[in-house]
Amino acid sequence: MESSGNRSIFQNIRSRELHGFRVRKRACFADDSSRFSRLGAFDYGVEDDVSPPMALSFCKTSKNAHILAVTGEDGYVCLYNTRLKFSSSSTSAENAEKARKCEWLAHENAVFDVCWIKDDTNLLTACADHSIKVWDSQEKKCLLALTGHTGSVKSISAHPSNNGMLITLSVIFPPGKELDVYLNDYLYMEDIIVSGSRDGSFALWDLRCSKSTGSHSDTL
Repeated sequence: MESSGNRSIFQNIRSRELHGFRVRKRACFADDSSRFSRLGAFDYGVEDDVSPPMALSFCKTSKNAHILAVTGEDGYVCLYNTRLKFSSSSTSAENAEKARKCEWLAHENAVFDVCWIKDDTNLLTACADHSIKVWDSQEKKCLLALTGHTGSVKSISAHPSNNGMLITLSVIFPPGKELDVYLNDYLYMEDIIVSGSRDGSFALWDLRCSKSTGSHSDTL
């Protein structure tokens, strides 16, 4: 039998999906909840359709850091104001109604990840429909749809730097074959994002390359 140490990541994923896997037991720690105070609990969902939240992200700038984006199985993006004070006697549904600033239907499928970019003016959503969308967070308007993955997009992340720089990314994948991705000129790295998909790949996207569906990407 082939040991897990010699198997590729894709073989491990395939084995896990087909046969499941066991989580090793972890130590149980005493309840330390008395050391913390809960500011408030919220029901996620639109109207009476309460669905489990899938992803959460606070705004990145200090002036908007109290705004929380939440996405779920229903495809909606909801923005909440967490700066408000909530009564201990209020229900989670009442808190949600009070704190919710706005919501909109971003996808017709589950949204697995959300990420703020460009000083919180834009929002990225990663969806089970294999796409990523770039949103104007004020107008709630889709600016760009990124397609190319062949599986659910599970995670997205923006480059942490806002400074222009020249970089060379060298990735060894698959073993023995070198793929060089050159991001030429002095790119504004805030336009570079990365997405990870259930199809077993992650992709680098340059949001400046196109204003229409299918912005340029390098899939690794």
